[in-house]
Amino acid sequence: ASSRSEPRPARFALDPPLILTMTRSSMMPVALLALGAWMLSSLTSQSGFVMNSATPRGSKVAMRGFKDDFYAWKETLSSEDQALLLKQAQNEFNKKFRASDEFK
Repeated sequence: ASSRSEPRPARFALDPPLILTMTRSSMMPVALLALGAWMLSSLTSQSGFVMNSATPRGSKVAMRGFKDDFYAWKETLSSEDQALLLKQAQNEFNKKFRASDEFK
């Protein structure tokens, strides 16, 4: 038996230090838990950053109600107000008209 100890194998320069490897492996459960909590909260909440594209059942009925109310309100306007509303709607994309006092 030799009294000399075996030389340690050289580590590669690109190997991460042991502390970083331990940190990455201990962060995985935390990251998975956070991801799961976020997914659960996004499934249960109605309001969020990205809204659901599915239309609620009552939306058509509500739209019909709004349409009826809108037309009822529109008929209560005087003929001058109706003419102004029509002119504003027709010239909505006209830059010169939008800059005028008549649009406002």
